[in-house]
Amino acid sequence: MLPTPKPTQSYWTRTPIPIPDSPPPPSLPDSSETTILILGTGISAVSAAYSLLALTPATTRLLVLDARSPCDGATGRNGGHCKLVPHEELAKLTKRFGEESAVELVRFQMRHLECLRAICRLVDDEVARDEQEERGTEFRDVETVDIYLGKELFEEAKEKVERLRTAMPDVHVQVWEPTEARERFGVNALSHGAISYPAGAVFPYRLVTNLWTYLVKTYPSRVTILPHTPVISISASSSPPLQVHTPNNVFSAHHVIHTTNAYATHLLPNLKPNLTPVRAHMTAQSPGMFFPAPDVPGSRSWSIIYSTGFDYVTQRPASSQGDLLIGGGWARSALQGQDAVGVSNDGEVDVYTIAHLTGILPALFSPNWGLSTGLDSVWSGIIAVTGDGLPFVGQLTPAMTGRPVVTEPTDNNDEEAYSPQEFGEWIAAGYNGEGMVYAWLCASALAIRVAGQENIDREPRTGVPGGRLSDWFPAELWITELRLQASVLSSDPALVFSPPVLTSKREEA
Repeated sequence: MLPTPKPTQSYWTRTPIPIPDSPPPPSLPDSSETTILILGTGISAVSAAYSLLALTPATTRLLVLDARSPCDGATGRNGGHCKLVPHEELAKLTKRFGEESAVELVRFQMRHLECLRAICRLVDDEVARDEQEERGTEFRDVETVDIYLGKELFEEAKEKVERLRTAMPDVHVQVWEPTEARERFGVNALSHGAISYPAGAVFPYRLVTNLWTYLVKTYPSRVTILPHTPVISISASSSPPLQVHTPNNVFSAHHVIHTTNAYATHLLPNLKPNLTPVRAHMTAQSPGMFFPAPDVPGSRSWSIIYSTGFDYVTQRPASSQGDLLIGGGWARSALQGQDAVGVSNDGEVDVYTIAHLTGILPALFSPNWGLSTGLDSVWSGIIAVTGDGLPFVGQLTPAMTGRPVVTEPTDNNDEEAYSPQEFGEWIAAGYNGEGMVYAWLCASALAIRVAGQENIDREPRTGVPGGRLSDWFPAELWITELRLQASVLSSDPALVFSPPVLTSKREEA
């Protein structure tokens, strides 16, 4: 399925940010140039482009296609929440992979905070300050607080915090008993306790579009962005080996990188048993006049935890009237979330979910809420859920793409297959609603693989760790045929968020 051409209007994107004109698409074939075609323009796409332009020769051209406007997919529709729940993730991943692998996966997600902070500082310095209109990324470190609406949930969470403190003693997490939570955070007796720790928040659309602007200006002859250019199909060819078909053109490429997340199966139907879209909802609301925000508006975020899921809240800085971005309510639909599974249409919203999201904060904070100017906007977005609950990253095999191995004639007119780094299809997708703590570095790692530099001990650069790729990228995230066989989605929509227990890649080895 392609994205709907008329999506709901996201709060983030209602003031479009123009990206400078880029050069025309490269003319191929040309033996002196390599073309890498990126599908999508969200955070995964721009991360891959950022690393590829730095790692590949000047003769490498990037062609970026999107069915809609830049960053109008999941990245431009999320809550701007750069948050990992370390104790919950460690417990979940330890059960599946063992503690050693779980710790590495948690640290990988936590690393996104420092990487995104650095990238936002870069684009704020290089792009936002030179523009007349306000377009800063608003990245900020926040104290995030999880508020528990059930006593048993809170007690279970405290046990997980103790296990986290043993396995990762450097990770700061603070537990607030019910009375302490009410005094500290202004919640009422519906709260049975709270847990707080560091996280981040950002204006996601500005982050991505500012970085595209930076790349087009820094590499003016190497990157071309074509919005409103849906891809209909991909076919195998030669010299170069891939043909990408749109309604009006056929583009040739040596590599195709799929960063379309929930829409990836449109061109990769063989992955449908392993990856499915799920519709999610967001709102922008004004806080009540008594809302107990921190002294510095925008420096705290919240999650409300209940038995069937959670809601999440960020607040913009005071310069933006402190608007609250509230998302979640997945299980509050007419069919308790099951009617959102497999849905790729973000042109509609669910009224029951919106009713929940507009009422949860007054219910939890009253009497510390008061009058509010109310609801600013509502919209939906599509996340991608995988069969094992982890992203798919890496090179796609013919069995995954459904397309044959491609060969190209050599100078001797002999048919010879490319090496993996010379051509291929690749993917970074399937973030299970956690893209802000997975997508950036998953796509960075993918770019290093595409450039054939995974075994090079590289110096760190802004937003990307140094060393060999295996030093910081968890092996559990690489896509393999064996992993796909073990991670088929449940046919029961109610179980799509319950991945199977898997074996660590280290144990397989």
